[in-house]
Amino acid sequence: MIKKIRMREIKFRVWDTENDMGGIMIPHEYTVSSGYLTDIFNGADITVMQYTGLKDKNGVEIYDGDLVMWDTTEADHKPVNEVNWKNDLALWCFGGMPIHRVFESGYYQPSDGRKPFPGEGFEIVGNIHEGRK
Repeated sequence: MIKKIRMREIKFRVWDTENDMGGIMIPHEYTVSSGYLTDIFNGADITVMQYTGLKDKNGVEIYDGDLVMWDTTEADHKPVNEVNWKNDLALWCFGGMPIHRVFESGYYQPSDGRKPFPGEGFEIVGNIHEGRK
């Protein structure tokens, strides 16, 4: 039997500081069609952020540089950390911890006792460019 492997969707968004508003987040759809991804090679002052392949508990896509709050087993403790790529680990990390380890640690467990899925319990609360919402 051949097992099908589903690749994650490759998407980007851009933080553009070269505009009259002091900075604006450009979504993936416009980033690709407008040529923003080629502007970075021409010295434009933009930051490209990659989609992690995960969505938060509200179905919002999680990108590099997002600030994510996550539920823990402690009701009064909801850490907020930056999501980023660690080259030395070749993994998406959350506050320096590989995202999959957050779930393996047992620190986050769904209330019904089942195994959590990636992104469950995470909620985007901002990003490193715009701060918290």
